[in-house]
Amino acid sequence: MNGTGEQTMVNRGSWLNKLLESRKTPTRFMCSCLLVIIFVSWTHTCYGQGSSGYPRNDYWLAMSAFNEGEFRTAATAFNRTSRVKSTDGEWIDSICHHAMLGECFYQMGQARQALQQYDQALNIFVANQQWIMRLYIPNVLPQSYRSTRKVTWGPSTRQMTLGKTPDTVSIFRGNLNNFAVLQQGGTVQPAMLTPMHAREIVRCTALAIRRRTEILGLTCRYSPLTQRILGALELRPAPANHWSQGWISLMLGLAKYSAGQTPAAVAELQSAISFGRLDHELTGLILLELGKMAFEQQQHAAAAQSFFEASLSAAFYQSHDIVEEAMRWGVLNHVVAGQPGLYRPLVQVAEYARLESDWLSASVYVSAAENYVRQADAANAKSMINKARGIALRAEMINGEIGARLQFVNTLAEFQTGNLVAGEQSMAKLMVFQKDASAWLLQIEHADALYRNGSVTERTADLLFERVLRDPVKLDWMYAPRDSLKYLLTNHEPVMHRWFELALNRREVERAVEITDRIRRHRFYKSLPMGGRVLSLRWILEGPEKSLSATALQQRQQLLAAYPKYQQNRVTLDNVKKQLADLPLSPEQADQQALQKKGFPILAQGTVAQELLLRRMALEPNPAEFSFPPLFSVKKLRTQLAADEAVISFFATSRALHAFMLSNKKYLTWRVGSPAKVQNQLQTLLRAMGHFDGNGELTTATLADDTWKESATKLAASLFGDATENPFADIQRVVIVPDGVLWYVPFELLPLNAKPLIESYSFRYSPTVSLSLGDGRNQRPLNRTAIMDGPFHLRDDEPARTARIAEFKKFVPDAETLATPLPGAGVHVAGMADRLVVLQDMVQTGNGGYGWSILPKTAGSTLGDWMRLPWGQCEVVCLPGFKTGAESGLKRHATGNDLFLATCGLMASGSRTVVLSRWRTGGASTYVMMGEFLEKAQTQGAEQAWRSAVNKVRAGESAAGTEPRIRDEGQPTKTSHPFFWSGYMMVDISARSGNAVAVDQLQVAPNVAAKPNINVPKKPQKNINLGNP
Repeated sequence: MNGTGEQTMVNRGSWLNKLLESRKTPTRFMCSCLLVIIFVSWTHTCYGQGSSGYPRNDYWLAMSAFNEGEFRTAATAFNRTSRVKSTDGEWIDSICHHAMLGECFYQMGQARQALQQYDQALNIFVANQQWIMRLYIPNVLPQSYRSTRKVTWGPSTRQMTLGKTPDTVSIFRGNLNNFAVLQQGGTVQPAMLTPMHAREIVRCTALAIRRRTEILGLTCRYSPLTQRILGALELRPAPANHWSQGWISLMLGLAKYSAGQTPAAVAELQSAISFGRLDHELTGLILLELGKMAFEQQQHAAAAQSFFEASLSAAFYQSHDIVEEAMRWGVLNHVVAGQPGLYRPLVQVAEYARLESDWLSASVYVSAAENYVRQADAANAKSMINKARGIALRAEMINGEIGARLQFVNTLAEFQTGNLVAGEQSMAKLMVFQKDASAWLLQIEHADALYRNGSVTERTADLLFERVLRDPVKLDWMYAPRDSLKYLLTNHEPVMHRWFELALNRREVERAVEITDRIRRHRFYKSLPMGGRVLSLRWILEGPEKSLSATALQQRQQLLAAYPKYQQNRVTLDNVKKQLADLPLSPEQADQQALQKKGFPILAQGTVAQELLLRRMALEPNPAEFSFPPLFSVKKLRTQLAADEAVISFFATSRALHAFMLSNKKYLTWRVGSPAKVQNQLQTLLRAMGHFDGNGELTTATLADDTWKESATKLAASLFGDATENPFADIQRVVIVPDGVLWYVPFELLPLNAKPLIESYSFRYSPTVSLSLGDGRNQRPLNRTAIMDGPFHLRDDEPARTARIAEFKKFVPDAETLATPLPGAGVHVAGMADRLVVLQDMVQTGNGGYGWSILPKTAGSTLGDWMRLPWGQCEVVCLPGFKTGAESGLKRHATGNDLFLATCGLMASGSRTVVLSRWRTGGASTYVMMGEFLEKAQTQGAEQAWRSAVNKVRAGESAAGTEPRIRDEGQPTKTSHPFFWSGYMMVDISARSGNAVAVDQLQVAPNVAAKPNINVPKKPQKNINLGNP
């Protein structure tokens, strides 16, 4: 043995100290003390006799700590328990130690450490797969077994008869012929019989298999270790026609399920439910796993019966862990099946647990809270939460899975009772815990490791990535809502980049482009609260029907039926918005002002109420398609492009910059080269144009210097020079989808045949390839324009601004200037307009978040506010005062996320055309350009209108002193220099509104092989080591 009596006493002392420090009821405390004293005395007796068997008694002492929820203490004890020393490494008794150590980690929310321990346990099993053949076990089991436990939530419908397998059997170890060993060389191993708790080894092997399957999910079936376990068990290494074959069937059934062979797994498990006509100690475990399989197939009646029967059998045999898990799954199945009221066995199980196990007791109360909160009974849920917390606080389990379940159900209860701030704070803490507890994140790592190790083919790797990097679906939200949220909030870009490179290696260009859209969308989602889950619900409930699929529209009806309060609020808000929309933005009449003072607070209250309901919906198992940004099939998208139109998309990985040109006739792809080189060339271009400081003045000499043209030529050569064909041939309209620092590239000024591209082509930008087709909506009249006026520069003065506003209104005569202070939240007041132009400096826009204000220094106008309900803000938003790192020559860290997230955020709230500046000029040319664009956009498409605006500025000049960033030398300033016109980017998704195609016809078809049949891995020689693949 590698443990000592002294170590065992230390473990006992640690457990007794824990017991003495606990805050249990006096009666329970005295009973527990008496039991421990008896147990320790018995342990001394067993050690003295040397007949306790393996695992030894310190293992069972650790088990008692485990059953009380003292998982960290139990883990320490399992790590120090006595084990058999073997010349061949760890022996089969170590299966129990590793499996239970893994289970402690699992219950503490440390999935990676748990998986490592389960793998170690199973590797020991594979190395000793014939161990049952070496047992001396009786051929016939006792005919009956009388349980000492009173189980009150029956009766069973199975008419079961309880049996019992031997607690301890002998196993043969060593060699009978050591003389041959002495002659031939080797290690002498004396023959001996060792007492063994064989049933516990089987239980722990089964535990390791099923938990490993749960953690690794689909990727488990491709693991080489899975195949080795399956191969070992398919040999059925147990005496033929013996009841121990039932143990093999149990383990083999679990192994087959882990390999994706569900029908065969069910058959094996069903054959192992009873030995002859007798139930046994592992019957509950088998019924539990059969229930999970039925649940996965949405056979809720069969699942309910299996979970119920599993809890009965496990309770008779005092298997508290199985009772606990059966109750959890029983409640989940009960809620998902739409059954009313409280899950029937919970009350009696709670009474049973009170005398058996603190861990079981706390878990049952949490399950009751989950049951109540799913049925919107927050009062009863909070009562159960308090009971569970009172028990859990007495042990270490409060910091583990039990505590996380409590936190989740409490978060949902807070949202149900209207406590938005408390709910969001609770959710933030929960996501910290989920970082280490997430099985989904480990599945992504495992799929990535399988691909990088060459253990699967490229085709299989593609299917695995498709599966583990999917959008969460209904089953995910039902079974693992915490994990689904953590998945959405976690950065997966490095793995997704390898998926993209895999598609390129297979020369699947269109699929590679689709993956880039997935990556962009993921980049957007992970920056949002709840990872885009709330956004998806906003779009399902409020998005325009033309932008939603038939599935999404069906989900809308289901949600409105399930949450009638949301629909009531919605009607009220719509009525208030209609009343306010008929008023001037800055009314002068007292009755109109009174209506605004009454209406805007209602909008503010309604926003809070609806957002609370959205967060409640987000945590409940509601399916909600991720509709924005959409994911379209590139093959189908290309067929919808106009004959004179092309999409040029760039995508940057850590190693290279890739470019794609898509038209309805062809597609091109080429590698641009080093992202660092392109960034250096862009910096050189920006500085040649005078961009050193966002507030710095340019002189007429700087404007006369045309060295920027050489820099632009070099940058154009880097971006397009390696294309096999001219990407601009035979087209007139260009859609640019930038990535990374390319968001700061003024593509319009890049030369083609010595002329800027804007002379020959119209330009618009799109945050994703799919959005280049538009959002499906038809055009509607945009008759109302709002202006937010303010200083553009330190030298800006109010009289000059007033004059420029007057010039602007010559282009847009009906424009209304927002008077400050506003009568309501900025988002609600400005949202009454169809078009918004903010003619002043923006602040904090370069942070790449959602905290900057669209209406500077105005309450309730951050981009985060803009994205909240009521949905549908201004369709056109022009922000010529937006600031990025380009204005200082990219001296500060600039990733392009500021422009990307701003664009996505505005469009996610209903905007369709967005004008942003990479650097702001803030002079007369800005007002002319915005006015010309808005005027022309009334009769032309956004692309043509923008080109007209750019050409007007290129051909014009500003009066002396009207361009605050140009040193006033008393002369008019010609605005043909790209400083004045190339800093703006017009992002538009309304260009194809006239003949929009239905969303359903463009969506990426579900990959029918996303859950493929299982093939033997290509290289099954070794297991995958996560973290060092």
